[in-house]
Amino acid sequence: MIIIRIIVRPTQRQTNGPPMSITAGSRFHQPTAHDLNYMERLVLHALRQWVRNRAGWSEIVLEFNRACGPRTATRLCEALDDLFRGVGIEARRHLRLYPPVCCRVSQDELCILNLIAARQAGAGQHADALLLWLVPESAAVRICESTRMIARELFESGYVLEYRTQPDSIEAGGAGLPRLVRSAN
Repeated sequence: MIIIRIIVRPTQRQTNGPPMSITAGSRFHQPTAHDLNYMERLVLHALRQWVRNRAGWSEIVLEFNRACGPRTATRLCEALDDLFRGVGIEARRHLRLYPPVCCRVSQDELCILNLIAARQAGAGQHADALLLWLVPESAAVRICESTRMIARELFESGYVLEYRTQPDSIEAGGAGLPRLVRSAN
């Protein structure tokens, strides 16, 4: 039995109000699934489906098969499974995810997407920082190879995830995520 420390947020209709972590009057636009490209939506759907109902994983594999081809889809889905399992088991805190059919995207979901995008963009330090923000260093070493595999397989299939680096990029269509900031020391 696998114990996953991920919290799924109820939709707005279920709570009669916004999720508690979203404050009224926030200066950041909360992105939706419509702000993501096709492959980002597919990876997001895979994450949510993996957490919610593993019985539907074969449908995820089939969709990746259509998008990337059978060999790539197999390797990609195995790496996604490793990533989701590693983050789910080793997370430093409870991660917030929306249900599979929700159009909203949480900051934790965006962080996982940006982890892969940073690897694709060759921003290894940023990807490492995001991973260390999600999981302890001992787990990050194991999970790191999965993110590299996912980034490589997606890139070789012609899919590039948007690399988001600044909270201010929301106004330009990006999503605000934790940034890697180097100190002057």
